[in-house]
Amino acid sequence: MRTFQTSTEIRAPAEHVWQIQTDVGRWPEWTASVSSVEPLTPLPLAVGSVVRLRQPGFPAAEWTVTALEPGVHFVWESHSPGMKAVAQHMLTPTPAGCVVDLCVVYEGMLGGVIGFLMRRVTPRFLEMEARGLKWQAESLPEEALGFNAS
Repeated sequence: MRTFQTSTEIRAPAEHVWQIQTDVGRWPEWTASVSSVEPLTPLPLAVGSVVRLRQPGFPAAEWTVTALEPGVHFVWESHSPGMKAVAQHMLTPTPAGCVVDLCVVYEGMLGGVIGFLMRRVTPRFLEMEARGLKWQAESLPEEALGFNAS
């Protein structure tokens, strides 16, 4: 099993970040790690939702939401023969905004091999997603985000 993760602080309320993060159809607008997103079930995301996601250099993969706590986290999984990828997206409110934790785990008989082969790409894509989410969430003026200008 191989696990990759990243964490970033975002100066925006967790509710605002959650809205951006779960609006998966718009991910290509703010992260270069996603080329296209095609919802295969109606949005918004819920347990059981399925999305076809394309990432640069890879074939499309279907991701199924397996856990979701609104405003806090969602988990989705993608299956291939001998391997399951599990991606977690977690928000933790802080006095200055929130912390976003992103994690991908490769499981199954081929999980270790896939993890080894993806050891450079997966951390890079996670960082792209975290940076893009931060940029998108912080792009509004602080007053619009509910912060006092000081």
